[in-house]
Amino acid sequence: DRPAPAPAVRDYAFGADLYCASDLAGGTAGGIGRLSTSNTAFYMAGWERANTAWNLNYYAGGMPTSLASVTGQPALTVGATYRVRLSMVGTELKLYVNGVPTLSTTHSTLTAVGKAGITHGADNPSPAGSDTTGVHIHTLQGTPRAPDRQATTPRDHPTPRPHSAAGA
Repeated sequence: DRPAPAPAVRDYAFGADLYCASDLAGGTAGGIGRLSTSNTAFYMAGWERANTAWNLNYYAGGMPTSLASVTGQPALTVGATYRVRLSMVGTELKLYVNGVPTLSTTHSTLTAVGKAGITHGADNPSPAGSDTTGVHIHTLQGTPRAPDRQATTPRDHPTPRPHSAAGA
């Protein structure tokens, strides 16, 4: 897991593109949000190969609690990319896969500002992932609910703008 600096807001979305280089048993990948470094608590949204599921989990002290799950999904397609986004607004948590709302739940334990990051690993994969196998994480992106420099009211950006774009 690699946390990023804490966003200046508590309500934000964080996502990444997951590229499936190969199907590894036990592989996991996704995003985390509202990471509290004082008690190692965070929300995690992503793919878990062990139960072929998209999951929304709450972690505290290294222990996961399942908040919502869609199990029995087909394995990720080798060569395909999946855009995964974790949205956190107040107590509402949502997981989007390729822009489609996939899971939604509420949870009130973590509502303060917290760090965003990625989670990538495995539950005893065999063989282990490498630069050419497993699920790879690309194109990290965040969409804080903050004022747009070109707008006069706060809004979400459904897709990130390049840094060279006007107003970026």
